[in-house]
Amino acid sequence: MVLAAGALNGKVQALSRYRLETPLVARVTGLPASVLHELRLEESWELVEKIIDLDRGLAAAAEVLEQALFDAIGTLSESPVKPRVVALRRAIHQVRAPRKGEWNEQVTQALPAELVMDLERWLALLGDRDRCRARLPQALADDVERKQEPLRRACAHPLFQNAVRRASPALFAEMHKWLADDGRRLRRRTLVGVARYLSRAAAKTSPYSTFTTSLLGEWTDRGPAIAVIGDLAVRGVLELDRGVLGRLVRELVGRPALGGGLPVRLNPSALVTDDSVTLIGPRPDESIMRVPMSRALAECLRIARQEGDRRTVAELVALLAAQTGADPAQLRPFLDRLVEIGVLERRLPVLDQSERPLAELLAWLRSAGAEDTVGPEVVDLIDQLRAELGRPFTADVRPPARDVPAELVSAVAERLDLPAPTIERMRKAASHETSMFPHARLECALPRWRPALDDLDVVRRWLALHDWLLPTRLSIASYVGRRFGPGASVPFLVLHQALQQDLRRPKDECEPWLATLRPLVRISAPPPPSYLERSGVPRIEELHRLRARSFDFVLSATDDTGVARVSPRGLAGLVDSWPSWVTEPGSVACYVQPYLTGDDLRLAINMVGSGYGRGRSRWLRLAAQASGAQPARQPSWTRGTDSVVVEMSGVFDYSVNLRAPLAPYEIDYPFTTSGRPAGERIPLSDLTVVHDAETDLIRLRSNRLGVHVLPAHLGMLGDTLLPPAARLLLSAFGPSHLVHSAFATVYPLGDDRAGVARRLPRVEVGRVTLQRARWFVPLAEVPVRAAGEDDAGYLLRMVGWLRASGIPQRCYVRVMDPDSEWRKQFFSKARKPMFVDFANFFLGAAFEHMLKDRSGLVIFEEALPPPEGGCGLDPADPRVTEFIIELSASEV
Repeated sequence: MVLAAGALNGKVQALSRYRLETPLVARVTGLPASVLHELRLEESWELVEKIIDLDRGLAAAAEVLEQALFDAIGTLSESPVKPRVVALRRAIHQVRAPRKGEWNEQVTQALPAELVMDLERWLALLGDRDRCRARLPQALADDVERKQEPLRRACAHPLFQNAVRRASPALFAEMHKWLADDGRRLRRRTLVGVARYLSRAAAKTSPYSTFTTSLLGEWTDRGPAIAVIGDLAVRGVLELDRGVLGRLVRELVGRPALGGGLPVRLNPSALVTDDSVTLIGPRPDESIMRVPMSRALAECLRIARQEGDRRTVAELVALLAAQTGADPAQLRPFLDRLVEIGVLERRLPVLDQSERPLAELLAWLRSAGAEDTVGPEVVDLIDQLRAELGRPFTADVRPPARDVPAELVSAVAERLDLPAPTIERMRKAASHETSMFPHARLECALPRWRPALDDLDVVRRWLALHDWLLPTRLSIASYVGRRFGPGASVPFLVLHQALQQDLRRPKDECEPWLATLRPLVRISAPPPPSYLERSGVPRIEELHRLRARSFDFVLSATDDTGVARVSPRGLAGLVDSWPSWVTEPGSVACYVQPYLTGDDLRLAINMVGSGYGRGRSRWLRLAAQASGAQPARQPSWTRGTDSVVVEMSGVFDYSVNLRAPLAPYEIDYPFTTSGRPAGERIPLSDLTVVHDAETDLIRLRSNRLGVHVLPAHLGMLGDTLLPPAARLLLSAFGPSHLVHSAFATVYPLGDDRAGVARRLPRVEVGRVTLQRARWFVPLAEVPVRAAGEDDAGYLLRMVGWLRASGIPQRCYVRVMDPDSEWRKQFFSKARKPMFVDFANFFLGAAFEHMLKDRSGLVIFEEALPPPEGGCGLDPADPRVTEFIIELSASEV
């Protein structure tokens, strides 16, 4: 199965400034685009468009007729017909049929013959419009009835049923009853839910469950633009939710008879000095603790370091007693307290990144005699859960009626006497399913893609200036220079503690420099453009000016069609003019949709995030699990940078952080359990922040390795949901998000609510669409159904409003409140776009429901490419396909 692109315009350029990482990833919607197309209205939609055309023609002609009637009225000053002509003019203005007294033989005789003919033509059009309006309600009802069968076919697709069962069991149950009974009709609310998920499954590459299926690929030197080799059979990967697993493990470890047998280690964040030990305490608070040094504590720390994570608390007590002569009965409470506050942390029996977590848990439970502690039923239920999750299955068969993993999780939680609300939450999130094509391989011919990739690399370099976290990084660097002195070197934990203290300090106790920097060093939300402009920090104000000029440069390329067509060469020249403290991203993951314009392969950007394997490492693991293999260790990230890339250890109770290791080292984060050798783990306490007095920039250094390191979060969890110290590490030193689909990338600066404007143009950089056209409409201005208004009347008003506003009738829609807290905007479900085709009655109903009980802005975004118009795996069966392409700065 291949998709071939013709010869490309332009000379193919060498990959001199960037390289492409493999494997690349493609995500394919679970349903074909044809599913939504088959649900489009037919007769009623033609009527709607005809009525709108007639309304526009009537309104335009009415203006001409009004003027002609006004002129005629001026000649009828003494005529008794004049009031009737005035009334006729009013009827024309109101675009309604005149009454008998307003349009009769007396009136026509009083008017010029040519004007009478124009009025008769207008009235004929009006009659045609009214007859169409009268037909519309029944035509719409008939169309909706005809679409019941294709709606049933779409909902009967096994992949769709399986995904809905996991996303909404209640909706699945209603849908299942409907599918089993041809005479049954869905309630409006259920219909809306079904339509929303159909939109998701056929028009958006949501990685959740079987709404989307993914596969890996590679770049080739020849062949068609896209080819798929191998078997496209879908296989599902079922994972126990890591939050659920973490809750169970902590509950079991908390039983003294079980947890007491686990080895402990020194907290990897512990910073030991002569007079104290400072460390990051347990989550979720991660309080920074300082424990005064004592002889007993010093000796305990020495032995803990010496023994690593091989000794239990009881064994450490024995060693301490033997070496110090202290009474073991007095030492035991002391060490238990060190474990409680986190100076010592238990090595949990399940590795964070374990491929077989329940097998590890069972092995520990049995070795620890858990049958006697928590009962054999608990161990047996966990074993059943292990077997159920490990059962190979095909995702494209009809889903089972029962969610067995959820039932088993509930049973385990009940026997451990967990609170009822906790049990219910665990049941709802017991497991996660991802579908893969494990036995297929994607091949993408580089010569076909290279011109677009060259332009995409220019975008990568341009995004350096518009990095959301650049103001934060620059400000933290200035903070280090002021707080600790130019050229200072301070342990990372010292910086973390100082920032926490200074951010909590009352405003009247802050030095002027700190008061200026404080709003800029907060990592919870990026500062608004208006604050950057008047920050009082010279480099930050310069950054704002550079951004304003950059946006002006891009927007000035807007042509008569409303598209900003930017020359890649010109944009590259702008990038080359920036100061040295604007450094290009070393590696980015670009989520793009390819499509053809003539012979040119083009790319539309959905998102750009940090690279170094982020995202790809997740799919590497899933592909291996789906095929029953172990994920291969990929080449380490050491090329193209003078810093060694180090990834964050741990999953932090989120399954989306499960991945294959890609970086050569990991930061050993407190209260995580790693399977990496000790030589590949860098304790958090080993990291030092180094300030450069000449550039006023900072870097992160590993004391043990003697090199600078670049911390990278390679899991899929949003950075702002990471623990506090991890967020600071990434905000100050790591790669960050660059383009997010929920926020505009290019907009006129000057509004605190960045990206809020009536319309933003499409922005094209050569063959790359950096930004799709967007319309921002206050929700109060979007038509809503009037009391008693039927479906036909509302549809007609909505489509008429769309056309008058210039908004496409097929588009992606989201609702956002620009005045709400930034994190809420970022993670709100409403920020996720839903594809709406207003010629699809069911999607229109979902759109109407989407606006209920909401506030803020409705954002309409053009569908580019349309669901059926992109380059996918099979041109005969178009499906929305998104490619994750990783570009990295070249060593050359």
